[in-house]
Amino acid sequence: MSPNVRQVTFAYEGGVFDPAVSHGGGLIAFASTQHRQTSDVYVKRADSRVITRLTNDEANDAMPAISPDGTQIAFASDRSGSWDIYVMPVSGGRPMRVTTDPAHDIHPSWSPDGTRVVFSRRGQVSGRWELWVTDVRSGATSDFIGYGLFPEWCPVAGTGVNGADRIAFQLGKERGDYAFSIWTIDYRDGNASRPTEIISNPQGALINPCWSPDGQRIVCASVPNDGSWELLARRRPADSELWMVDVAGGSLIKLTDGTAVDLMPVWADARTVYFASDRGGVENLWSLDVSDAVALAEGRPSADFAGADDNGN
Repeated sequence: MSPNVRQVTFAYEGGVFDPAVSHGGGLIAFASTQHRQTSDVYVKRADSRVITRLTNDEANDAMPAISPDGTQIAFASDRSGSWDIYVMPVSGGRPMRVTTDPAHDIHPSWSPDGTRVVFSRRGQVSGRWELWVTDVRSGATSDFIGYGLFPEWCPVAGTGVNGADRIAFQLGKERGDYAFSIWTIDYRDGNASRPTEIISNPQGALINPCWSPDGQRIVCASVPNDGSWELLARRRPADSELWMVDVAGGSLIKLTDGTAVDLMPVWADARTVYFASDRGGVENLWSLDVSDAVALAEGRPSADFAGADDNGN
C-alpha cells in the first residue's frame, strides 16, 4: 500500500461517510450506518480507533461540521420529518434545532467566526437547491444568497473582494448536460456577489468542494455525469476521483485514480486530506498525504505524484 494513503475508520458493514475535521486535524466527525440502518454522527481522535456516537436517534443524522473553535458540531437530521440543521456540543448533549423550514435543509458549514452557518435548502417554490446563511445562536434570520449544493465557507475570513468572505459550492449548468462545476461567491453583510466558476469538467460532474486551511486551494470529487445518483437517496456513482485546484486559476492536480468511489474530501491540515471511499470493500474514511501535490502546485521540488489508485497503490 502506498505510504501516502492510510485507512482511518474500520467499519465492516454499513458505511462511514461525511467526514469533518477540527482545526488542526485532531478530531474527526463523521456519519455512519455501521450500527444500524439509519445514520448517526460520531467523533474520533485522528490518532485512535476509538469512536464515540454523539447522536442516537432512529432518524438519519448526517453531514456534521465542527465549529472553528472545536466546541460545537452542526449537522443535518430528518428527525422532525424534513431535513433540518441542528447544533450540539462536540462533547455530546441535547441538539438544538437551528432551522425549522418545511423544506429540506442540509450540509451546514461554519463561518470563520463560528456565529453562522451556510447550508443548502431545497426551494419549494424554485424547485432548486438554494444557498442560505443563518445565525446559529437564534436561527431567526436567514439570508438567501443564491443557488447551489454542498456549500463550504472559506476558513480564512476576508479573502474575497473588499474584505468579503468566500463560499465554495457546486452548481449545475442550466443547459446541455446540466453537469455540476465548482463555483465561489463573495459574502458580506447578508449579500452575495461575484459568482465565479473555479473548475468544470466536460467529462464529469464536480462535487463536494472543500477549502484548504489557507484558503488557496479546493479539493473536490469528479463523478461520471450519468444522472444515476441523488443526494438524499444516497445513490452512488460507479467511480469517483479526487482533484485539487488552485482557486486563483493555476494548477489542477489529480489526487486519486482507479475504480474506487472516492468522495467527500476534507482538509485536515496543510498536508492531509480525509475522504470517504469504498476502496477497502466497505465505505470508510481514508487519509491522503498531499504534500507532494501541494509542492507540485507551488512549483517546489517534490517526489513524483501520481495519486493513489483504488487499492492505495
